[in-house]
Amino acid sequence: MVKNKGVNPWQEISKEDYLGHMSSYNVLQLQTLNKVLKDLIDFYHPNVFVYPGCTNGNGLEYLDSSIVEEIYAIDINEEYLEECRGSYSYFGDKLITIQCDFDIEKPMIGRCDLIHFALFLEYVEVFSALEWAYNTLDMDGYISIIIQENRGDMFVSKTKYTSLEELKTVSHTVKADDVLFFFAEKQMSLVWNKEIDLPANKAFRWLLFRK
Repeated sequence: MVKNKGVNPWQEISKEDYLGHMSSYNVLQLQTLNKVLKDLIDFYHPNVFVYPGCTNGNGLEYLDSSIVEEIYAIDINEEYLEECRGSYSYFGDKLITIQCDFDIEKPMIGRCDLIHFALFLEYVEVFSALEWAYNTLDMDGYISIIIQENRGDMFVSKTKYTSLEELKTVSHTVKADDVLFFFAEKQMSLVWNKEIDLPANKAFRWLLFRK
């Protein structure tokens, strides 16, 4: 693949490579993230759901169309958003897709009661994204955050989908303690702090906060 200078690698990773990598037997992150969103929706069903870094919309099927009023699916890759619109077209006008680079310009949306960051903060300016989320969230709303914790050396697990190895040029480690401190300063309540084991010496840290 010929790289476009100055283009975020996420914009050049095909949906086939992304889905293939994330669902590989030694990764299993696609399946795990799907279950996480199911468990989150089982815990709290939002009226307005915001999903930065939604990729193909993995897990949106658990939203009840009779309850949810608006779904903001946000991603830097337009191909992923096209897949999301096709897969979840039954939400009709409730599904609003937004293509943007969070570090350049954050989307202007109305208030919401649930924001879900799933492996998103590792690729953007963390505290700027968290500040945006806090300011966007309604009182008594929730912010869900999934971050990757590496117990080994590799941030991106090795699979046959080598295009994802380019993500190491834009990724960084997010420390749960930094996120916990940020929201403690905002006087938000920690609902839970869970660890989810994964293959390849990795784990997810799942944090849920209430405003």
